[in-house]
Amino acid sequence: MPSHTPPPYPPPEVPPSRKDPTVRIRLHGTPADIAAALPVLAEVLDIHTVSRTYTDRTTSTHARVYLDAEPRPTREDR
Repeated sequence: MPSHTPPPYPPPEVPPSRKDPTVRIRLHGTPADIAAALPVLAEVLDIHTVSRTYTDRTTSTHARVYLDAEPRPTREDR
């Protein structure tokens, strides 16, 4: 039976992330609703990217847009 080797102590350093911490958000609604929501979200989020508009596959009038964003610092964080 092979012996179990415990992990090194202390654990090795975790390399820093390659990307800034972001959240991915999907907006789903009519194009007008999505257009109205973007500036409101921009008040509380630093929006890095906005995808093109993807229309739903059905004959629906709804569409999707994907955002990469991160929360803006609060006044207390500044």
